[in-house]
Amino acid sequence: MLKLYADFNCCDEQGRIWLNTVGSLKDIKQHENVLEEGMKVLLYMTDEFEVCGTLVFEEIWLGIPDFSTIRYYNSDDAPK
Repeated sequence: MLKLYADFNCCDEQGRIWLNTVGSLKDIKQHENVLEEGMKVLLYMTDEFEVCGTLVFEEIWLGIPDFSTIRYYNSDDAPK
């Protein structure tokens, strides 16, 4: 599964993550030939967590996160 950087603070009112930050665009550039709407990817924040997500395209790539799949990289960061 492809991993794309996602800044979870950059989202729309529907909770979709805008994948237009420097980190996201760098990852997208590496995989731009295989990305397609509906594709399942891992959306990650460096050194924090990752979640499965679904890609959509509306002028920019957006990720729809599935927070039921969240995995913290450091178990000390997970909510208790």
